[in-house]
Amino acid sequence: MKLITFRTLTVEDISELYQFYSDKSVMKYQSIRVVMESLDDALIFVNEQYLMEESKLTIRKGVELTKTKELIGSVMYWYYENKPSICEN
Repeated sequence: MKLITFRTLTVEDISELYQFYSDKSVMKYQSIRVVMESLDDALIFVNEQYLMEESKLTIRKGVELTKTKELIGSVMYWYYENKPSICEN
C-alpha cells in the first residue's frame, strides 16, 4: 500500500498551505524563503504553480496521506532543459 500520493494543488488547499508556509519554523527548511502572510498569498501560490506547470519548466504537487487524504506538504521539481544532470528538491 502506498503511504503518500502526489496530486495537483487546488484552491481547496489554501488553508492548509497557509498553515505550512506561514510558519517560520517550517520555512527555514524550504527553498522558498518568503513566509505567507495571508490566505491570499496561498491562493496566489496555487495559481502561480498551475501557470508554471503549464510551461513545463516546473512541477509542484501536493503531498497527501493516501489513507486519510490529508495534505501534508508540497514538492517541486525543476526541469533544466540545457542541464539534464541537475536536480534539486
